[in-house]
Amino acid sequence: MSTKRHDEDASTWTTVVWTTLLTLIGFGFAFLRYMQFYHNFDAGSFNQLSRIERFIYRATGQWGLIAILLLMGIVGLFNAIIAFREARRR
Repeated sequence: MSTKRHDEDASTWTTVVWTTLLTLIGFGFAFLRYMQFYHNFDAGSFNQLSRIERFIYRATGQWGLIAILLLMGIVGLFNAIIAFREARRR
């Protein structure tokens, strides 16, 4: 059994862009929520959580939400590095 990937499964530059975007969204929202929870800003500036964030916040609390967003950024960065290496090899 071969472990090599088929050409249609190999990473492209589009994959690199999407995984980099995932990284930026994960780290960006983690920073945004940290600033929201631990610094006093105007109440109307950005105090609304999305539906999925509200569910996670109720289940894990403030640090749980931030940790999950950081994990999303780390996974995105890991996948972006792998996709970049594969796309550069092509």
